[in-house]
This record gives sequence, C-alpha cells and structure tokens, in this order.
Amino acid sequence: MKTIITDIDPTGNYTEQGAPFTWCVEACGLLPSFVSVTSDDLLIDQMQEAYGFPTGTMDGLIINGVYHSPYEGDEELYPYMSLSAGSETVYIYPFGIVASVFEKDGENTQLVLRLD
Repeated sequence: MKTIITDIDPTGNYTEQGAPFTWCVEACGLLPSFVSVTSDDLLIDQMQEAYGFPTGTMDGLIINGVYHSPYEGDEELYPYMSLSAGSETVYIYPFGIVASVFEKDGENTQLVLRLD
C-alpha cells in the first residue's frame, strides 16, 4: 500500500481569490477517485485506465505546478489539486487537463493528458 499525499490548491491561486477548498475539490470531479492506494502503478496510469475513454497527450510544460501551454495567447493554468506518491506528482487542472511530473535519477519526466 502506498501513501498518497493530497494538496488542495497547491499554488494557492484559487484560495487567494476567495474560493473555498471545497470548490477546488468539486472542480476536480471524479478524477481523484481514480487513484488507489493499493495499486503499484503510477498515479497517471491509474487515472488513464480508470477514465476508460481515449485520452490525448498534450504539449506544454509544468513549472512549479503551473501548466504553461506552448501556444501563444493561452493562459497559464493553476492546479485545483495535486496527488503525490513517491517521486510522482499528478496535477489536476481546469478543462480536464491532468499532468504527471515524475522525478527519477535526477531526470524530470512530464506527461500531460486531457481527460474530459
């Protein structure tokens, strides 16, 4: 069994604007429930499998938890929630965007998916 650490509004963006923590949790919908403490799979793999529909990978970069789109004019997206287990952190953003940041051997691997 693995330990999963949940951080609601990890960047403080939404609570600084007056949103309650419950709003951030509700905005995530079912996505956090797709993660199981009994699975040894990566969190992002669990979410993608439990989602049950085709998903698409997206370009972009996660910097300090904030999603930066490669397209000019797109706003930065702040996470509603992060889920961490071991060296992997999954961020849940608006528009069904989910990103995994995985640290291994000093390397940073990122995978951004759309689960909408």
